[in-house]
Amino acid sequence: MRVRFIYPGAEWAYSKERVKSDPFSPPLGILYLASQLKAAGHDVKVADFYAEHYTKKRLKEVIADADLIGMTLTSFTMKDALPIAKQIKAAAPEVPFIIGGPHVTLYPSKSLDLTGADISVAGEAEGSIIPLVEAIASGGCEGPMLKEIPGVTFRTKDGFVSGPPGTFAKDLDALPFPDRSLVEDYDYGYLLGSKISKGRFTTIITSRGCPMRCRFCTRVVVSMGRYRARTAENVIEEVKAVHDEGYETVMFVDDNFMANRRRTLRILEGLIKADLDMEFIAQGRVDGVDDEIFTAMRKAGIRVLLLGIESGNQEVLDFYKKKTTLEQIERCVRMARKHDIVTVGTIILGAPIETREHFQRTVDFLNGIPVDLVHFFQLELAAGSDMWKEAVADGIITEDDYLVYVGKEKGYGNMTSDEIFQWVQEAHKKFYIRPGWWLDQIWQGFRRRDFRVLRIIGKVVRNRKSEVFGT
Repeated sequence: MRVRFIYPGAEWAYSKERVKSDPFSPPLGILYLASQLKAAGHDVKVADFYAEHYTKKRLKEVIADADLIGMTLTSFTMKDALPIAKQIKAAAPEVPFIIGGPHVTLYPSKSLDLTGADISVAGEAEGSIIPLVEAIASGGCEGPMLKEIPGVTFRTKDGFVSGPPGTFAKDLDALPFPDRSLVEDYDYGYLLGSKISKGRFTTIITSRGCPMRCRFCTRVVVSMGRYRARTAENVIEEVKAVHDEGYETVMFVDDNFMANRRRTLRILEGLIKADLDMEFIAQGRVDGVDDEIFTAMRKAGIRVLLLGIESGNQEVLDFYKKKTTLEQIERCVRMARKHDIVTVGTIILGAPIETREHFQRTVDFLNGIPVDLVHFFQLELAAGSDMWKEAVADGIITEDDYLVYVGKEKGYGNMTSDEIFQWVQEAHKKFYIRPGWWLDQIWQGFRRRDFRVLRIIGKVVRNRKSEVFGT
């Protein structure tokens, strides 16, 4: 079959007028499925509207010869995905249309209603995709075999029918590597309008899920409550493969790359031994790191570390059940600076217990540690997270509010949503518009022979100042 995958674009809340996202990362979920389908003899193509401009004409070109169309849905992409879904059904009404992804796992039937798709797949689809395509090929979108496939919900004249619950991949090493040849014409690795990497950029996921349970996070639900990790040997094999394909920078996009210290060290040791002259970016938590880990990171080629800092107030971290401390945050950031690794901290403003004084303390805390870049986000209640479930139970939001800002206007917290948003912009100004920060980054640029931090923020100031800083 000719299978055509669509990955919708998205917008981020840099301003009240949401801003189109940059082409940062390839759609690994789709590329994993594509590898399986190609191995089974199917013809597969991918259109990534994160990385190219969406037009109706381009969509029609992509699906013109399709026997089967698939699209990924996340809560963040729904605004962009729904018009695309409508256009797919208008342009190819007789072609089976499948949807999957995190949002579908949360809302399998509602997602069908909203998109008009024929079939939804909840959970991780690696175990379902081949039998699903075979069932459609033999019996169409209402074939008798569909109800036997895990995670599948489909339309019939009598309503929706669902198969067994969705499944997850237990042995990640058994999965074929994502087929990046399907997106080789796209240029990834952009953030806030700037390229953050050297050369060709791609991503690798070395584990799925997260062993922690932060109250604002949906990962526990989306990953079906299972943390699974690939072996270090399997990860190094994929790194070597992408090196041979011409990639120069890889970001490990695990929720927490350092979740298992022993495995992390084995991966880093494997990278050091492979000596591939590549650059790596990782993301994780501020606990579970030490000087040995950072020494190995630097030797292995990790140059940027993304950290979920979340707040500069211990009571807010405790409210989120983050299970980290301000001391751990500062220690991690200072060790990264010692080893010349750029740190990027993400911070959430808007917990219902927070006040303006909390926000100011967070800014003061960040200004007092050598974190290189920070990005403040306004708290959104995301479907499936513990905080979202509590807000639904309390009648503050409904189950249909799958991604929502809430504030004092709904009886949630001490400030309105608009006031929190204004503080997000104010916090960016208070952090970046400091002579000390600019002087420090100029010095670090010379020390590291790496001026990417100044390049990124300089471009923001020139091109997106009103969006990020509100001026």
